[in-house]
Amino acid sequence: MDFKRGTITLTTRKTKDGSARRDTLDMSDELHQTLWIWKNSQHRHFKKSPYVFVCQRQGRNYGKPFTTRRTFMESLCKRAEVKAFGCHALRHHVASYLADKGISTPEIQALLRHQSTTTTDRYIGRLRKGNKHTVDLLRTDENLLPDLLPQKKEGQP
Repeated sequence: MDFKRGTITLTTRKTKDGSARRDTLDMSDELHQTLWIWKNSQHRHFKKSPYVFVCQRQGRNYGKPFTTRRTFMESLCKRAEVKAFGCHALRHHVASYLADKGISTPEIQALLRHQSTTTTDRYIGRLRKGNKHTVDLLRTDENLLPDLLPQKKEGQP
């Protein structure tokens, strides 16, 4: 992450020849601020680390980049008392959500870093065809989450 430029560089080896491909994406202002706060709130030993997410448990991975996304999501879902899901499900949700908002497939493809639009179409199509009702439950809606939304005062639209 480059906090000065407000970018994240992601690397993948999901290429035909297995070589590394790097893509640099802009961070939203909210993400930039949140990650900056997270990095600067870490234990003093990790503040000079080039990594934002660092393993803080004592053991062989102490101080190394945080790599336990799967167990992180499982424990987060457990704390939230929802059925466990992984980070990949969030990618599918975001693709479908953006498509429903009118964002073009090439724009979604670029964000998800897919090499082929057919891959992006599968992400969007799978949710649209059979799981739209599930995706709709994840969206903020005044009927779904009335207590979390600001209350309208009388006479306001």
